[in-house]
Amino acid sequence: MKVFLTGGSGLLGEHLVRELDDRGIEHYSPTHASFDVIEQRLGEVIRWLDFKPDVVIHCAAVARYRDVETDLGHALRTNVVGTCHLIQECISHDIRMVYISTDHVFDGLEGPYSVDDKINPITRYAKTKAAGELAVRTYDNSLVIRTSSPFSQFIAQDAILIPSEVLCVSVTSSSSAPKVSANFFRKSDSI
Repeated sequence: MKVFLTGGSGLLGEHLVRELDDRGIEHYSPTHASFDVIEQRLGEVIRWLDFKPDVVIHCAAVARYRDVETDLGHALRTNVVGTCHLIQECISHDIRMVYISTDHVFDGLEGPYSVDDKINPITRYAKTKAAGELAVRTYDNSLVIRTSSPFSQFIAQDAILIPSEVLCVSVTSSSSAPKVSANFFRKSDSI
């Protein structure tokens, strides 16, 4: 399996890169400077590197609330337009798309939520992620993963984040809908 990972230097992406390395899974996780989801196309990377991934895991996003509030245009270009660029490339090259979203697409009034519950994003950040999510769902060979309570070993600018294990979603394809099971990373698990 070959994986193309956006946002590999971010909070979740760094952990995914380590897991891919530990499992010996071939991957390419470019820096923001070498691959900008707003400007570049995955097809260009495939040609430059002779690397055609089986799956794109899209973690790149403007996620800090303060950044979204101060530069909404950049957040829209990254979280929505950049996501649409990746979808188009995945469609063109027949690549599975895994989109990392957030439970913030819900308003928090009714929880716990199921995958079938209606979204109702409140913040600008949540609205940009919901828009990206809706765009991804137009592509049949895609999967949306909503994360909750991102983890870190440091105090972020806007919130205190509690360290925890990385939650992995195992995706397998079949002739019908993809089968998905969540589990904590273990050496024997597959992505």
